[in-house]
Amino acid sequence: MAKQVSAITAACVLLIGAPLLMAAFGRSARRPWLALGLITLGCIALGIGTEWLQAAFIPGRYGSMTDALSNTLGCLLGAVVSYQLTVVSNAMAHKTGCDSASLTPDTCHLTPISSVLCFASGYDAPPTSKHHVMHVLADQGNTVLWVNYHASRMPTASGSDLRYIARKLRQVAGGLKNPRTNVYVLTPLVVPLPSSAFARRLNRALLTWQIRRALRKVSPGPNTPLELWSFTPDVAYLLDRFGQQRVVYYCVDDHSQFTGYDTRQVLRDEEALCRRADLVVTTSGPLQESRKPWNPNTILVPHGVDYEHFAQALNDNLPEPAELTAIPRPRLGFFGLLRDWVDLDLLAEVARRRPDWHVVLLGDSTVDLSPYRSLANMHFLGPKPYGELPAWCRGFDVGLIPFKLNPLTHAVNPIKLREYLAAGLPVVSTPLPEVARYAQVEEEGDRCQVSDVSDARTSAWVSLADGPDAWTDALDAIVREEGVRCQVSGVSASPASSFQLPTSASARLARSAAMRSETWQAKVRRIRETMEAATAED
Repeated sequence: MAKQVSAITAACVLLIGAPLLMAAFGRSARRPWLALGLITLGCIALGIGTEWLQAAFIPGRYGSMTDALSNTLGCLLGAVVSYQLTVVSNAMAHKTGCDSASLTPDTCHLTPISSVLCFASGYDAPPTSKHHVMHVLADQGNTVLWVNYHASRMPTASGSDLRYIARKLRQVAGGLKNPRTNVYVLTPLVVPLPSSAFARRLNRALLTWQIRRALRKVSPGPNTPLELWSFTPDVAYLLDRFGQQRVVYYCVDDHSQFTGYDTRQVLRDEEALCRRADLVVTTSGPLQESRKPWNPNTILVPHGVDYEHFAQALNDNLPEPAELTAIPRPRLGFFGLLRDWVDLDLLAEVARRRPDWHVVLLGDSTVDLSPYRSLANMHFLGPKPYGELPAWCRGFDVGLIPFKLNPLTHAVNPIKLREYLAAGLPVVSTPLPEVARYAQVEEEGDRCQVSDVSDARTSAWVSLADGPDAWTDALDAIVREEGVRCQVSGVSASPASSFQLPTSASARLARSAAMRSETWQAKVRRIRETMEAATAED
């Protein structure tokens, strides 16, 4: 009972804080001192409310005023900076004669096809399928409101989760953002307790109010058609709140298998969303097979690739990053999130067996890397900007997909597979079903075509390997076939500085060229055609 009272009290405090911040940004131009006062009060309410809510639901958490103060200060810092940016943005809009409700002058001249309400995780994360798809829709003239939805998992008392909560509070306080033309990002205030019926009712009210308010700001007109696209499985309870004409569920993972998620709750929510969606888009065969019983209008659209971006790796004039030039070849490269599904033990064993090979890993990590720091040929270089990845690919000799084999990865379709190939890299991967589709290619003159033969183990494109022995053998073959000259297995060779790839240039060009038709624009076009065909049948 005490926890319920504490939760209700916390929720009430949070409900006070959010409107105060919203009111503050609404007065940014007219009454700045009043706005700053409201920001301060709102952040105090959010800081205390968040701490009380954690105390109610997280074991061992007792509602420390020190933590509440830390939350408040973080929120206040983000809110004040965002407030200043809002003032500047409004001033620019006024100077150019653009309606301030549209937030930026560069969108005034566009005539959107429709508005798209997108539910997805953090927009500020490294680009994934949801970013690419929404950017394509925005580039086509649609107005996209991206809702940073973060109510799918109950946070823990870990340091990473507490930092995540503080970052989200700052984003909530920052209000509506406009990071690129036709794309607006809203981080709403929600209570991340997906299994709580009370929290869900509260979130329904909170999200409805905040999203409707944002839609009024960014929508080009009251009669603009609205589509709802969700990349998260648990928003069915919101589908009757916004008057959308279509619902698209874009399923890229088996969310029920993620660590920390309530498996049963996720599956119940996902089934409800699938049954109410007009179209379910899946990115792998296993996902399509498991979702189709819930909705017969379930299609398979494998991930695309930002082809022009990654094909820059073939440019001889593209310099390698300075951090990479100091690392000898051959370089076995990986970029992406380092999470519990990445088999670092496998890579460490390969590094031990081939001390002259260098494993280079780029990306943010939430796993303990200390067991691997002692290996001189394993390099953890942290996350790198998306714009720099082609330069890194140019300096890699092989692209790695070292995912563990489990129910989560069985359904995954790694975006990095096509990114590596577009950059011309040969790939070594664990035998994931969707990667196996690329393990054999048919060459016809200058054309390469993916063959849907899933039992092929290796090709000029992709080598499938399970276990350290198979990985070492596959990499040995690539080093040999790509013309890599280095010291391998005690065989003396030329120094790293004279490394050459005499036989690999044509192979790189062929791999890259085959990805030219696998663009995100082509994937979105396929989805649109399916939606239009379904509408015509109705």
